[in-house]
Amino acid sequence: DEEKAYHAQAQMTLSDSHKIGISLWSGDAVTYKKNMVGLHAVLGWTEKFYTLAEVDQVQTTVKNSNPSLDAQTKSIFQLLKIGYEYYKGIHFQFVQEWGNANVETSQTEIKSAGLGMLWYPRPHLELEGLWTKRKMAGTSDKFEDFAYLLTHFYF
Repeated sequence: DEEKAYHAQAQMTLSDSHKIGISLWSGDAVTYKKNMVGLHAVLGWTEKFYTLAEVDQVQTTVKNSNPSLDAQTKSIFQLLKIGYEYYKGIHFQFVQEWGNANVETSQTEIKSAGLGMLWYPRPHLELEGLWTKRKMAGTSDKFEDFAYLLTHFYF
């Protein structure tokens, strides 16, 4: 399904190490329309200790052939990452996520928290590993293990 979308972002620098911002997203496709408003912050508390935070509210409309039958869902998602640069290019992180895919019915609540490591072995190369305990209320009552390893090389 091809989507046409528009995005705008405004950011304010409060100091050399504190930035806050807002993001707007509007996407339209054949079967759905999506609007998102997000607030984010990058907060450097010391030279080595930092916080990254984001909260997004998403409104999704599933289109129907009869517009009066269109279904609308409001969702909210939050991410918190607290990091510490142990040694130049080596970061330890605590990551916490929360989400509610349908605010009105409280369905599919997602909770997650875990630890990870981020390593920049050389310029333009990034390696990140994260292990979390994740619970999706719509699929299970138990927390499950979730892990990933991300590699990223950029020019």
